[in-house]
Amino acid sequence: MVGKAVGSAYVALAGTGANADVVYAFPNAVISPVNVEAAALILAPEQMKVPTDKQSESAEKYAQENLSAFNAAQNGYVDGIVDEAELRTALISALDMLAGKRVPTVAKKHSTV
Repeated sequence: MVGKAVGSAYVALAGTGANADVVYAFPNAVISPVNVEAAALILAPEQMKVPTDKQSESAEKYAQENLSAFNAAQNGYVDGIVDEAELRTALISALDMLAGKRVPTVAKKHSTV
């Protein structure tokens, strides 16, 4: 993940729930199934009891503390956290691991003839 991975796009395209083989995140990534403001309002309503002009700042603070890549890795949403300098090595390693991957197919039980 680079930047913010939020909403249904993360769930459908990049998350482990989409049967992705390997998911890596940068250390500064924000990972959440809903946008940052909604997550803060739902999960930390007491933290969002601030004036309206301060809510986005409070939501960003919540995201840094609770929606970080490290929390996602701890909960199993990403497989690893890599720095930009280590990304190439991590991707090559993942491709080497997946080169021998075999997906079993179910044998047909009935002929179409």
